[in-house]
Amino acid sequence: MKLSCIITLFIFSCCISIQAYPTKPISLFDLVEHAKLIVIGKVINDEGKGLDNSLLDQRATFVVDQLLKGTLQSDTIHIYYSSSFGCPIPPKYHTSNYYELTFLAKLKNDDGYAAASWDDGVIRSPYKKENLDILSQRIKEALDILNIEDQVAQKDRLTGWVMKCLEHQITRRDGTLEIYVKKELTESLAYSMEGVRSYDLTAQQINHIRSILFNIDQFKVYDLDLVNIVKNGDDPELLQYLIDSMKKLSDRDLFMADLFMGKIARVWERDDLYNFYLELDNDFPFGKKDYKRKRKTIKAFIKMI
Repeated sequence: MKLSCIITLFIFSCCISIQAYPTKPISLFDLVEHAKLIVIGKVINDEGKGLDNSLLDQRATFVVDQLLKGTLQSDTIHIYYSSSFGCPIPPKYHTSNYYELTFLAKLKNDDGYAAASWDDGVIRSPYKKENLDILSQRIKEALDILNIEDQVAQKDRLTGWVMKCLEHQITRRDGTLEIYVKKELTESLAYSMEGVRSYDLTAQQINHIRSILFNIDQFKVYDLDLVNIVKNGDDPELLQYLIDSMKKLSDRDLFMADLFMGKIARVWERDDLYNFYLELDNDFPFGKKDYKRKRKTIKAFIKMI
């Protein structure tokens, strides 16, 4: 039961949305390494006919604004995608007013492209220009790192690159994937992950990550993975910070409260907290009474710490 709970918590962090089927996460560095084409642009039409006798039954027309990797003959390309909703959910290319960053593979015997992976992260819609600029810069840096032949120098540059990813919300999940999540899934759950690399972080780097964690205003699911990286012994300071952060969550953030409780119980290895957590009704609350009940449960959990 404990294993299934851990898997469930991680799957939620990898979903495109709570309602979506889970997809396996892939880090930004892995996507940069394996994609044949990396572009930023807009889908201007998503109603084209896809390939015959193929899962790629839909075709989108994509206008490229920036080319980050690969070569193109035209700034307008066709991207083929699947309309199905299997598991994992195939990437979808729909008309949008926002610029999107996407990682593509060239289709054989065709002038079009398809998503380089069906894993989560192959399409990114950062909405804000500053976020798009951060992603673009990290991609350019990753391409430079891949061209470094000396393995020691490459590893050192890659570690610095991951630290940069952790500093910004838009790339933080990619940083936690590299440093912690992929290794944890591979070692603890025998989960097949590509590109599992080891990182020998210095005390200064860990302290910097700790500072990043302590300065998060609004937690995302993957932010909590920083806890596993920086926890030092019993670490009462970190524990109190998580408790205070959990108290600040609104009634609309009770899903995050569940993740906070699970993280605290597991990382501090408190069987009593974990058993209490496992007994909770973890359905998403909808009515006012449900929110009130969940809030009481959170208070009871905090009293047990």
